[in-house]
Amino acid sequence: MLDGEAEVITGGRFPAVAADGMIIMPAGISHAVSAGGLFKMTLILAK
Repeated sequence: MLDGEAEVITGGRFPAVAADGMIIMPAGISHAVSAGGLFKMTLILAK
């Protein structure tokens, strides 16, 4: 997360991620992003 804050839902878990934070989303797990305001994030896909 580059700026702001968002809730990243992965496999039924709801961790909040704030600026300078990171979350790992394993392949094959459903996910969603929810934010109450503006935010910026970088997504890196590794295979």
